[in-house]
Amino acid sequence: MREFFVQAFAWQAQGWPLGLARILYGVLWWQQSRWKVPPHFGWPGAGGDGGGLWYWLNEMIRYPTFAWHKAALETIVVPNFVFFGWLTLITETFIGATLILGCFTRLGALVAIGMATNITLGIWSVPNEWPWSYVMLLAFPAIFLLTGAGRAFGVDQLLAGPIEAAAARGHRLARLPAGRSEAARGSSAGPRGPDRYGREITRRPISSRISTTRRPTMMAAETATNAFPPASSSGAREASSARSSAESRAMSAVASAGVTPSAARRSRMIVSSSWARGAPGSPAAGAAAAGGRGAASPG
Repeated sequence: MREFFVQAFAWQAQGWPLGLARILYGVLWWQQSRWKVPPHFGWPGAGGDGGGLWYWLNEMIRYPTFAWHKAALETIVVPNFVFFGWLTLITETFIGATLILGCFTRLGALVAIGMATNITLGIWSVPNEWPWSYVMLLAFPAIFLLTGAGRAFGVDQLLAGPIEAAAARGHRLARLPAGRSEAARGSSAGPRGPDRYGREITRRPISSRISTTRRPTMMAAETATNAFPPASSSGAREASSARSSAESRAMSAVASAGVTPSAARRSRMIVSSSWARGAPGSPAAGAAAAGGRGAASPG
């Protein structure tokens, strides 16, 4: 059960539907920020017409959902209305910009959750308002926060590599936008799915140190990798058979080491990567050796 919830919160949805929903939601916040007009924000005491943000603040006070929320508005917000007007304008503009651009999307989504929560508490009991619209106002940023929506049609796709590299080196600030915390990752790091080129990629644990779980995995995989059979010149079928045999030996060695299934998947990728780079006995290594002999031969 614990593994189910860890995987559920670690999942990252990628693709155009999520990116499009994020952009449209960001446009919503940007549009809402446009009627917070400075410098008076509708406050008659500063030359406003009583509309805009000032009007909705008074609606929240007139139809309170909770008494403590009404008291906070009357004692804190109203005496400092212009300050909170600017704060609201800047916050909503920030949310819109981060979600439209897909830049630091998790941070923008987190701020949107806080802002939407405050709006929901104030508007829930106002007549002629549909409360469930504010539930959806909360639900969308929660989805963006948990799925890393900035990696589709967003700047976060470009920032993901450098940030995760910094997180792997132990940079504390990089751990937040990198996705999961180290505690959530633990030893469960495994295949994350294909990238945009169709290649299978693996998310490494955020810590750069090799844990006691990973160490026997890597040793077993390296042992099997160094035991590759001699390269065959009969064609791709023999090469594929030799690779499968090497992967099977690696998985058997990993199983005897008593490591987790996710660590076993990592070892398989270690073998595949070593085979592709030209491990002893691999087709790449055979081709390199043949090339060297050809270059050394006379004529």
